[in-house]
Amino acid sequence: MNIWPKLLAGFITLFLGVAAAVVTGGYFLMKDMCGSEVYQTVYSPDQRFKAVVFQYECGATTGFSTQISILEAAAVLENEPGNVLGVNGHPDEIAPKLNWVAPDHLSVQLPSGIAVYKQLTEWGWFSDQIDITYP
Repeated sequence: MNIWPKLLAGFITLFLGVAAAVVTGGYFLMKDMCGSEVYQTVYSPDQRFKAVVFQYECGATTGFSTQISILEAAAVLENEPGNVLGVNGHPDEIAPKLNWVAPDHLSVQLPSGIAVYKQLTEWGWFSDQIDITYP
């Protein structure tokens, strides 16, 4: 009976298991290095949602970034980048101005000349969809 196929299958299984553990562990370690500091929270006119402006950074090797997330009013801001907007710079210097035009429409006024790397124009689904404009 040839033992090599069983040894090879065992080695591959072990290798894939170790690789998955390293990737998963690395993700959780890196995620904990990042932090969010809320700068401003603005509730929608019907109080169902909120737009949160916050600083998000992942240690000394990354620069400041200003983020916006739209959340349900009772939700807690997760330790992750914004779900609507991401720009370079600290919110003390470049904070966007937020204005809920309607319960389903958020206006975000950005300072000119900033580097934008994420900018969505809508958030949510169907009856909970919010339009986002950048005048």
